[in-house]
Amino acid sequence: MYSLLLKDILVQKKQFLYGILLAAIYSFAFSSNNLGGVLTVFVFPYIFVLTAASYEEKNRSEIVLASLPIKRSLLVMEKYVSVFLFAALGAIEYIIVVGIGNLFQLPIKFSTLTIEPVLIFGLAMYYGIYLPLYFKFGYIKTRWVNFVMFFGLFFGVPSLVSAINKYGINFKILNPLITFFKNQSNTAVANELIIMALLIYALSYMISVKIYNSREF
Repeated sequence: MYSLLLKDILVQKKQFLYGILLAAIYSFAFSSNNLGGVLTVFVFPYIFVLTAASYEEKNRSEIVLASLPIKRSLLVMEKYVSVFLFAALGAIEYIIVVGIGNLFQLPIKFSTLTIEPVLIFGLAMYYGIYLPLYFKFGYIKTRWVNFVMFFGLFFGVPSLVSAINKYGINFKILNPLITFFKNQSNTAVANELIIMALLIYALSYMISVKIYNSREF
């Protein structure tokens, strides 16, 4: 597992400069609505998981890996683990950007990044949907799916937050959900989100393993 994760990092060392630049842009651009840190954490997996997948397909290294005495379930698990590894690198990147901004006293109010359960839930939901499609169809056929999903998130979440702030509980569809969470403690809500994230991710992993075991190269 460690060697596979290290391989994904080493094959795209040059991409880290691009990722750092892009994440820094998000940090500044969305600092006013408290989404800079969240989007930065999402940017890193988006760039590096896809780039590693594209390199594997371009160099046909998937065939080599599948021919080695490595269980396909381990190859699948590495992709699922790498999502949160790259998300952690994104969090570190955001902390560095905020530190530099504060050091030079830039006139920007950065949002505070905390590893909220909703962030973990979002990552689990996003890649829980995408990765089975990737293992079924490969990188080329699913890159546009990921593109649409990411920019749907990019523009959809700020719009949803804005709409909730504007209309509040007047959303009839959301009322039961809002009431459900309001009647519970923060700890209970956090635990429920983490449990749901684990269940979604575990179910997605099992689906991906089944798909990848039956895939022929």
